[in-house]
Amino acid sequence: MSKNVTYLIVAIMVIVAVVGGYFLLKPKSQSGPITTQDQTVTPVSGPDQNQTNEEKPAATVIYKDGAFNPSTVTIQKGQSVEFKNEGGVVHVASDPHPSHNGYPGFESQGDIGLGESFIFKFEKAGTFGYHNHLMPSEKGRVIVK
Repeated sequence: MSKNVTYLIVAIMVIVAVVGGYFLLKPKSQSGPITTQDQTVTPVSGPDQNQTNEEKPAATVIYKDGAFNPSTVTIQKGQSVEFKNEGGVVHVASDPHPSHNGYPGFESQGDIGLGESFIFKFEKAGTFGYHNHLMPSEKGRVIVK
């Protein structure tokens, strides 16, 4: 076998190994519920026609043009808030930045895509600040009674 053919075979084997390794080792996206210490958070994409009235969030916060609207919502303990992205790039996280430990588990675990939502159920009473992890000056709060 000629030297050039040997180099070509080795090059193809290296490319196959690199591409195969990428697909084997890349993080897998999560499509099911994410279980944390106190609650289960279910990523939602678009409107969910299967929710009953009892399962629907008590409040919806819209993220658009670099702001959360309304910036403050009040709910009861055990209720959920939906954070919906209608414009921009947003990653909802509990205050303070960057530790996000004001309410452990209250974080979207990544960016919320345009038109997508993140729903979080609050199991503790209190006032909980949150922010866009990508732009920490964009803030809001949830009051849980």
